[in-house]
Amino acid sequence: AYVAAEGLHGLRKRTRAWKLAKGVEQLPNIRFIPQPVQLLQPREVDRLVETLSAHELTPGLIIFDTFARCFLGGDENSAATMGEAVESVRKIQVATGAAVLLVHHTRKGDSVE
Repeated sequence: AYVAAEGLHGLRKRTRAWKLAKGVEQLPNIRFIPQPVQLLQPREVDRLVETLSAHELTPGLIIFDTFARCFLGGDENSAATMGEAVESVRKIQVATGAAVLLVHHTRKGDSVE
């Protein structure tokens, strides 16, 4: 399952590039969620788990792209707030049996060397 928290803009190009790079014509069994799931909102976390269950989806991996869009109002430097987000991820892992990947980018102005 892929939480496209920045929306679907550009996703078609990225999936086309991935298929080309892998030499496949079809995407594997993947489901896109086209809006953020707020990890600091227990009801949204519950709704994600309920949605996956209702559609009888048992993902091996759930990707949140990007973490920042699923952590609105949170402070990355607060152990308490980060702890809440980590607990939400743990609940998702336990409920689904899936691994969870949080995509987090460096700031746009940062150089990578």
